[in-house]
Amino acid sequence: MKMTKATYHLLLRFVAGVAASLILVGAVAMLEQNGSKDLYKNAAGVRTESTVMTVNGQDISAEEYLYWLSYYCDYYNEYLGYMGITDWNMELSEGFTAGDYITQQAEMQAISMVTQYAVIDGWAQEGGISMTEEDLADIDAQRAASIEQLGGEKAYQQWLQSLGVSDAFISRSLSHSYLINHLSDAYCTEGGAIYPDEESLNAYIDEHEFFGASILFVDTCEMDKTEKTKAKKEMEGYVTKLRKAKDLDAAFAEIAEKLELDPASITFTADEMEEGFIAGLKKVKIGSVSDVITTDEGYYVAIRRQPELESILQGMLNEEFADRCANAEIIYNDEVYGSINTLTFYKKLLAARGIPVT
Repeated sequence: MKMTKATYHLLLRFVAGVAASLILVGAVAMLEQNGSKDLYKNAAGVRTESTVMTVNGQDISAEEYLYWLSYYCDYYNEYLGYMGITDWNMELSEGFTAGDYITQQAEMQAISMVTQYAVIDGWAQEGGISMTEEDLADIDAQRAASIEQLGGEKAYQQWLQSLGVSDAFISRSLSHSYLINHLSDAYCTEGGAIYPDEESLNAYIDEHEFFGASILFVDTCEMDKTEKTKAKKEMEGYVTKLRKAKDLDAAFAEIAEKLELDPASITFTADEMEEGFIAGLKKVKIGSVSDVITTDEGYYVAIRRQPELESILQGMLNEEFADRCANAEIIYNDEVYGSINTLTFYKKLLAARGIPVT
């Protein structure tokens, strides 16, 4: 399945790349773990099929939670190592150790990830959105490619064991990429299953001040006075050229290529750009070229455009997704969740990989 442009804009601050994370951790596990089929069970002391928590009534298995917990333990342990901190008993602040930091961050991020995926599943179900035959075939093809790359089914199963997850977990995790794409289409296409009603859309537009523009920009932060004068003169020349052009878009694209900039129009809100730029852009009519707009960051020249509805809907979708995640009902299974000591789990996991822990 080919991902649409909208997918790449969707949830960028919220959803990690599943395939990338699986490859990253899997590669480490393949080289360093002992391949125990009970890797997570042995390290955490819980069955992987146990329910750790529910998110909006959806069961979250220990397998899923522990996968993300181990992923983020790895991430923050490596981050501390990069900062030169390898002793987990080292105090980062009074009474707060490096081990406490790994625990705090990993638990927070793991809960965030399982919440995000549960929200995606629930939202898709709510809108009657499901995986297509093409999606399932694509996941099967990815599985087959992985098997071939690893050297056969047996090696693939060993890889899963070393990672500590099941084949079903891999497929389920990958499915979210497709569901995100379908949610985006259904939300941002008029007539889609979850396209917002007119009242909600208008309220969102009224709440935000949207602008559209094709933008030329030169960063002057590290320029001296002479360089700034030269840069401004060049930008003034671009203004003249654009205003005289018979084909404004073609002329703009030519200049943008010279400056190594994207000539496409973008849609943004007033608070996403410099105040000085917004003030200058407000003086320009739709379809017209601005004067050189001087800000603390540099010089701008812009063609003001009509804001694109698709971009507005993407922003609305992102906001609603964030709200759904923030307001998700999480109920912990104290018997299982409460029995997992993150640092103990991670130490045993590293030991299984043959990595010494200080």
